[in-house]
Amino acid sequence: MEIIPNILVVGSMNMDLVTRAERMPAIGETISGTGFNTIPGGKGANQAVASARMGANVAFIGCVGDDVYGNTLVETLSKENINVERIEKIKDTPTGIATIIVDEKGNNSIVVVPGANALVSTERLHKSKELINWCNTIVLQLEIPLDTVIESIIEGKKKDKTIIFNPAPVQELDEKIYKYVDYLIVNEIEAKQISKVQENNHRELVESLLSMGFKNVLMTVGEQGVWFNKENSIQHIPAIKVKAVDTTAAGDSFVGAFATFLAKGLDKESAIKLAVKAASITVTRIGAQSSLPYLREI
Repeated sequence: MEIIPNILVVGSMNMDLVTRAERMPAIGETISGTGFNTIPGGKGANQAVASARMGANVAFIGCVGDDVYGNTLVETLSKENINVERIEKIKDTPTGIATIIVDEKGNNSIVVVPGANALVSTERLHKSKELINWCNTIVLQLEIPLDTVIESIIEGKKKDKTIIFNPAPVQELDEKIYKYVDYLIVNEIEAKQISKVQENNHRELVESLLSMGFKNVLMTVGEQGVWFNKENSIQHIPAIKVKAVDTTAAGDSFVGAFATFLAKGLDKESAIKLAVKAASITVTRIGAQSSLPYLREI
């Protein structure tokens, strides 16, 4: 009988304002774009949808503005059968937005304006303790206040929950949480900034993070795949070769899929391989949540 895990995501919700162009503009330059879309996004919401589409029961704690974008974002998660009861609509505060430029090679540049995401407070977290009791796994990022992320990690470990932490966009972290994080998922840039090691050797970067006290490290390196620790060694799983059209949400797809397959009882390496497959599908499609695959596609 298949295990259906309960996953709690504490995180951000943004409306992505996506402009497509042949290339990125230089400073001070105006160029013509080739397309524009508004697409539901935000790292937390993306990871929640990715988990739900892989077969998890998902609940979300977050904030949006009491505006059109906020209503749309909540409705979108609800349609994915995600529990949205603990998403608060805040008056006189805009919903978070991300302005994204995607070039013809699928590369992107992103500016995030947090809006209501900045109000996902520890007080709001404590009002939602029933969800911490309910879940098996807590998934976290850094588009909400760091204090709330730290409190989520500590409260989760008190209840013996699996903590999956994707520290993006990266910032200075509190060392006291390292030992409470079960799985740290970073890209190469984040790994360098957290470890303060500017080493280009992927194996050594993972080792440096493990030496800081993290139990399990998964470092994604785009089209080169994923490096991770297994027992007493550092191992590599290659990416699947595809033609990328938009790399937006590839990392979120990986995180959500990995969290779900791990919570279903798969071993770490098997969960990584399936998450790599999910991310490879994501980059062949345009947008954030619109690009996330379903379990039947994996």
